[in-house]
Amino acid sequence: GDDLMARSIFEAKCAACHAGGGNVLSPSKTLQLSPLEKNGYGTEEAIVSLLRNGKGRMPAYQGSIPKVSRLTDEELAAVAEFVLKQAAAVW
Repeated sequence: GDDLMARSIFEAKCAACHAGGGNVLSPSKTLQLSPLEKNGYGTEEAIVSLLRNGKGRMPAYQGSIPKVSRLTDEELAAVAEFVLKQAAAVW
């Protein structure tokens, strides 16, 4: 289902920096619920926008990037939902 798809995308594209909900580049910007909310990413829509457009050292997953790296809107939504579920469960 979507959870399995989202988990596999997360492991392939996100876990290098965000394993276990952490952030190896910016330790204060983890994927825990409190920092997500504090930084304006407490909703699925906000996370989808971040994934779509990237920010700072975080890459974009849509737009003018190699086709192999792009994620569909459905994949972005699934990953955003996965991140929020994991954050609520404290990873």
